[in-house]
Amino acid sequence: MGLGSPHDFGRRITVHRGTFSAGGWAWYIGGLLLLASVVGPLRAVVAPTPDQVRMGFDDVLLTAGAALVLGLLVLIVPVLRWRQQVELFENGFVWTGLTGTRSIGRDQVRGVELIRHRSKMGVRTEIKVTLTDGRRLSVSGVDQPEQLANVIGTFGRPAPAAVAPTPGWSAPAGGWRPPGT
Repeated sequence: MGLGSPHDFGRRITVHRGTFSAGGWAWYIGGLLLLASVVGPLRAVVAPTPDQVRMGFDDVLLTAGAALVLGLLVLIVPVLRWRQQVELFENGFVWTGLTGTRSIGRDQVRGVELIRHRSKMGVRTEIKVTLTDGRRLSVSGVDQPEQLANVIGTFGRPAPAAVAPTPGWSAPAGGWRPPGT
């Protein structure tokens, strides 16, 4: 999907990194599940309840293993959002995440959409980049998403032509003077 190296895109403009807060409640839920996977067996060894003694230590380990696996699965999304970055260049951008790198050239961008998802859990900003081949790239959880969307949005439009100075213009004789002098 990408062009060559990012160096083909010209000078770097800015870098937008993923934010820790993009993970939202998933950090808390995943962290609690990981904590439960350690505290449960530890408590069963140090101060077992009558139910734990009757069930056996194998059931405690099975529950702890399930909490560990669920905790790791829940933490996948926030880690993916946190460890991403988008580098903007003059002629394209490079999105880097845990799953790989995608280079998108200026000529591959058809349009950009900035979407704010509002829910009881908070607000999440998503940038959807539509490419000329019809595919879409979704970037969510980066810092300064408005600036990123604005710059990528300029990629879909032709570059403005340079304005040539009007020939024959010269500064007024005597230069500018403040009023009343």
